[in-house]
Amino acid sequence: LLDQRPPGLVIPLGVMALLLMGLAAYLLVRPLERRLKRMEVAVQQLARGVLSVRADVGGGDAVGQLASSFNGMAAHIQRLIQSQREMTRAVSHELRTPVARIRFGLEMIADIDDARLREQKIARIDQDIDQLNQLIDEILTYARLEEGAPALDWTAVDAAGLARQVQR
Repeated sequence: LLDQRPPGLVIPLGVMALLLMGLAAYLLVRPLERRLKRMEVAVQQLARGVLSVRADVGGGDAVGQLASSFNGMAAHIQRLIQSQREMTRAVSHELRTPVARIRFGLEMIADIDDARLREQKIARIDQDIDQLNQLIDEILTYARLEEGAPALDWTAVDAAGLARQVQR
């Protein structure tokens, strides 16, 4: 079949066929490249800390599914960071209260001459310190729970004694 065509026509037809295939491939790949570029921009914005960014890619193909997964991950990260900020504010407030009481108690102790009253104030300050320790323990427990399942420390328990204690 090729023998019937003149050699001067086969080469230009081959080049033209290659150019048409290249153009077709470009037209097919270009929209995919644009969608991937939008994904890249969204990823870079998230990396810079713009937590509200979402990838607007659309489609049900692999790129669309990737964008959907990215959007879900970004929303999850945004919720986690918001939760962490709220917890930090709450912890700061909870820690300030006993610290303020301790500071006030220390100022009062400096003005007290009665030894019995001074011991009472010191005991209250000690209770405030215990409350601070308890708050810190709760924060550490919360942090451990966020890391995953806590390590269990198994110990033997006298079940009969425990039942008697509960019964009272």
